[in-house]
Formats: sequence, structure tokens, C-alpha cells
Amino acid sequence: MKTHLIKVFSLTAILIFISTSFTFGQITSSSSSGRNNARTPEVEQSQAQVNLVTDKSGALFKEGLSALKDNLRLQAGEKFDKSVEVFLYSTLNVQRNQKLSDCYNQLIETVYRIEFPSTQQPNIRSLSATCGWNIDNKTADEIAKIVQTAPVAADVASNSALITSVVGGFNEQKFEASPLDELAKLELTPDEKQIENNPVAQQQYQYIQYAVSNKSLGFSFQVHPMIQQFVNYYQGRGRATMSTGLYRSGMFMRMARRVFREEGVPENVAWLGQ
Repeated sequence: MKTHLIKVFSLTAILIFISTSFTFGQITSSSSSGRNNARTPEVEQSQAQVNLVTDKSGALFKEGLSALKDNLRLQAGEKFDKSVEVFLYSTLNVQRNQKLSDCYNQLIETVYRIEFPSTQQPNIRSLSATCGWNIDNKTADEIAKIVQTAPVAADVASNSALITSVVGGFNEQKFEASPLDELAKLELTPDEKQIENNPVAQQQYQYIQYAVSNKSLGFSFQVHPMIQQFVNYYQGRGRATMSTGLYRSGMFMRMARRVFREEGVPENVAWLGQ
């Protein structure tokens, strides 16, 4: 009888163990399945768009590296520019996505270091890891060697030497008409020229005068009513142009400010470059 009870208890324990293991396995499987299905179609679509931007930009950047290795600097510069433009012309908000933001900022920094050699070498390996571009170390080292042997900016004895010497750059520097030439032909409307009888314009004009007087802009200039007139223009029919400029400047402004700061130039002058 005692032996029979022991066998019954043993059989019961085995059945309970098997049942518990099966149930736990189901729970684990369900939990794992739930985690795998946690990504909604919207998230998947958003990630696919991000990958599309980085992949397209990476392909163009690699083509630029290949052209640079073949000493085709003009073609390399064009490919690098197009690699950057993929980010600029995408419909995604680059700065709000951590991967896109990190990839873009490192891309800008790397292209700048390649085009204008200095003591700070382009970190292509880091760029490749950040963007997921799988650029082999051999290529990265070859580009670093090419950049090291390129002419580095140095002190120049005279202005004539400064003009004739070419330091860095992917192509020949040629004169290009400034967008300000078009702006000089702009005719403001009577409403845009109106300041005295416009309370909002008056308040903004006074704010500009105050900002200049306390040097909060980092540089000083003589205040002129035409400044406010152009503010009126950009708040109205010129708003789209200003919005585009602000968007693009936001993409490179951080690096521009840092470079200006390193060179001892007032950082706010960077706004003139947009």
C-alpha cells in the first residue's frame, strides 16, 4: 500500500511538472510573440523611410570615396554633395530622428574634413558605424592617407600668394553670382515699406535697435528702417523663402557655429551663409 501511494504521488508530480512546463512555454512563447509584434505598421513604415534615406546617401558617399581614390576630385565632390542632399530633400524631419541626425551631422563633418584637410582627420570608420554603411577599414585607411598627403592650410606671406594658392576643395573656385543680386532687384510694396503707422513693425524695429545697442547679436551694425521693411517682406510674401532658408540652415548651423568659434569669428555671422 505504501509503495502504491509513492508511485501515485510520483506520477502526480510528473504530470504537474509536465503541465507547468507546457503552460510556461506557452506564456513565454506568447510574450515573445507579443514583443515581436509590438512594432506597428506605422513604425515599420517610418523605419523603412529612415533606412531608405541612409542607404541612398551611403551609396552616393561610397561612390564619392571611389572617385576620390581614383583622384577624380570633381566627381567625388559631386557625389558627396548628392549624399548630403538626400537628407536635405527628404520629407523626414532629420533632427527629430536620432539615427538620421547623428548620421547627417557626422556626414557633414566628414565631407568637410576630406575637402579641406587639417590636423583633424575625417573619421570614416565612425561615420560608417553610425550610419550602418559597412565601409571596409581598408577603404577608410586609404582615404585617410589621401587626405594626409593633401595640402594643408598654412600661413601665407602675402596676399598674392593667398590668391594664387589653392588649399583643399573638390573643384576650381569660380565666381558665382550671389543670391543677394536677385534680392537687390526686389521691389517692396507700400505696405511692406510702412513702419510708422504699423504698431507691430514699430515694436519689432525697436527690438532690433535694442539688440544692436546691447550687442546681443555678437556683432554691431547701423540700424536702418529698410531692415524692418525686409522683415515685413519675409513675414508676408517672402515667408516661403525664409522658411526654406531656416530649415536648411538648421541642418548645418551647429557645425558652422563651431567652425566660426574655432576661427575666432562671431558665431551669428553664420546666418549670412544660409
